[in-house]
Amino acid sequence: MKEEPEDIPARPVGPHEASQRSPLQVSWYPEPPAAAGATGPVVAIGTFDGVHRGHQAIVACAARMAHQRGVPCVALTFHPPPREVLQPDSSPARLCSLDQRLDLLLAAGAHACCVLGFDHHLARQSARAFVDGVLAELLQASGVVAGYNFRFGHNREGNAATLRELAQSRGMAVEVVGPVTWQGQEVSSTAVRRWVAQGEVEQAAAVLGRPFAVRGEVVAGSGRGRRLGFPTANVRVDERQLLPADGVYLAWLDLFPGPRSDTVVASLAVVSRRPTFSPAGERWLEVHALGEGGSWYGRRVEVGFLQRLRPIRTFAGAQELVAQMEQDRREALARFGRQTVLSKSGWHGSLSNPSGL
Repeated sequence: MKEEPEDIPARPVGPHEASQRSPLQVSWYPEPPAAAGATGPVVAIGTFDGVHRGHQAIVACAARMAHQRGVPCVALTFHPPPREVLQPDSSPARLCSLDQRLDLLLAAGAHACCVLGFDHHLARQSARAFVDGVLAELLQASGVVAGYNFRFGHNREGNAATLRELAQSRGMAVEVVGPVTWQGQEVSSTAVRRWVAQGEVEQAAAVLGRPFAVRGEVVAGSGRGRRLGFPTANVRVDERQLLPADGVYLAWLDLFPGPRSDTVVASLAVVSRRPTFSPAGERWLEVHALGEGGSWYGRRVEVGFLQRLRPIRTFAGAQELVAQMEQDRREALARFGRQTVLSKSGWHGSLSNPSGL
């Protein structure tokens, strides 16, 4: 995996063009919300890595409050994730790229996303200074919603109770969303990472509320797959992005990822070090589209992982590998019900399991 620049697809100004003196790095996606008279937006606040069911509950709560007040709902998030700045040697891998996170926050109900650049300057701010400078002055928030375990301010001095006290004293309505459970387990980014790292992508999807997916750029490879009769798209993801455990996965490929994208292509995704040909190589993500061809070099795509088909094996040579790939393709087509074009919004994780496969 290679590191990619993560430019924020946004406009680097505050909503009221009022923070010229501020050293804060502020960007908006897709653009600052339109003002709703004298009342400011309701702000959902968090890092939101992965935008799992718990994060979605926070945004949904903020969206309801905003609707009641007739104002926009803004998702305030931090980039890079604070732990990458404060604990660079032990920070966890990312569950999604920044552009993916912003699209997911919009899909969860936010009208706009405000990205606050996280650095040591911001980390040194007190909890009071954060509420005054960001929520009150920059965003002019009329309400704020956070999770029960939200921490902020220098040395994480502020918690949800601190936020409630400081924000209410400045006239903001405050809601704190408690823990969200799913099938008896608390929803958390840590749980998602654990399932993904183990290749249990169906479990991860249950916690996320959708299939686990990654975004990256299609880059040129060796062309070996095409020569073997199984052309693949080599997808380069950021080196900080978490990938599932090595294996062959039933997947979908989104060639036009975005907040409104819905049509995807049934695919096989392979995460491996290519042990048959380069056992000491780096990990790669390769995608074989079952019903779509073409050259996608340079295109940013999204790969959704639906089910692990099998672990990675080392084959004696190309002929044995091709035989296995043909079997994988047959099984994938059978499990997709011979459908090669899928709908994200209509996807419920139902894969066929025909006898004999």
